[in-house]
Amino acid sequence: MTYLIDISERRRSERIPRSVPLFVRCLDTAFTFAGNLKTVEVSRHGCVLHALRPFLRGSELRLDLLHGHRTVTARVIHSNPDRNGHVP
Repeated sequence: MTYLIDISERRRSERIPRSVPLFVRCLDTAFTFAGNLKTVEVSRHGCVLHALRPFLRGSELRLDLLHGHRTVTARVIHSNPDRNGHVP
């Protein structure tokens, strides 16, 4: 997958490539999803993950780290649809 990087986009922390196994559950009542996913990149302030089912911008997710016994709540800030119209 190729990423286009906007130079004007500012990040609070550096992204690093890292595959972290997660159990992801969408907390929005209008959108049902729960399943195992992996991150592609992580930073101090967020992560990038790919999913076969789209997450809508603004959706709230609960991320359970499978090997770290930690849970965090996150919000989808940005989604890029793939060529089939799905959001990875």
